[in-house]
Amino acid sequence: MNDSDAVIDAVLDTLALDEDSPTSSAGRPFPIPAARPREGRPVGLVPAEPASNPAHAEMAASQAKPVEPAAAPATQGQAQRGSRLAALHAPYFVQQVPVGVELVGRPRVEVFRQICQGRRVLHVGCADWPITDVQASLHVQLDAVCALLDGFDVHPEAFDVLRPHVRGRFFSRWEDIVDDYDLILVPEVMEHVPDVQGFLRQLDAVRAPHVVLTVPDASQCASRHFEYVGDDQNFVEVVHPDHNCWYSPYTLGNVIRKYTDWQVAGTWFFNRISLLAIAHKPDAPG
Repeated sequence: MNDSDAVIDAVLDTLALDEDSPTSSAGRPFPIPAARPREGRPVGLVPAEPASNPAHAEMAASQAKPVEPAAAPATQGQAQRGSRLAALHAPYFVQQVPVGVELVGRPRVEVFRQICQGRRVLHVGCADWPITDVQASLHVQLDAVCALLDGFDVHPEAFDVLRPHVRGRFFSRWEDIVDDYDLILVPEVMEHVPDVQGFLRQLDAVRAPHVVLTVPDASQCASRHFEYVGDDQNFVEVVHPDHNCWYSPYTLGNVIRKYTDWQVAGTWFFNRISLLAIAHKPDAPG
């Protein structure tokens, strides 16, 4: 096993997929490890392969400087000793979130392929509309490694472009999804949806015990994607024009806690601009 495989295995451990599960064909158990506190230390970002989505590639290319990961949970006294920022604010406003660094510098597609390997997967946001490109499509690149890969998107006009290159089905209505899956993959979608609570409820209704989410991370992108030009009183933001919001380690976990009863098993800095979270539904095996 090489170092890359070992890193991904550490992340996959949080999936807790049961090797005897009737829907899992992964052929190995995935126990849930004890929670590990993360050290608040600077992380040097390692150059990664270009992101498969051209818009993601442009955003990722702008990231080069180290990022400071969020601190691990701590008492207020510990937070004040370990964080200059925490010491400046009342405890009520200081949020502490464990965030892993194991995926820093790992190519986006490689991580998703290893997470989905041998599994029945529903890929939400599969079309990349309106910049659908078969050569760069994450959905097409995942198809060969999944036991089953179905796609959901609200832009069915893109399905005819993708359909000749994959084996699975496409859905544009939630009510048409009736099968069981091992996991739901939701990469860079939540920042687009107009109703986050309603969207999470739809994901919860799908029969799959695990959800893998990625979202753009304001903490990693702050110094590369925002600029205020004072002379012109003009704010410049480098962002996909359809995005409604940015997330942070805290706000991502917060919307999951508010609107679902899922357990967030882990959160990682990912793809130099994003956060990756793995969540379990209450009836997940393990």
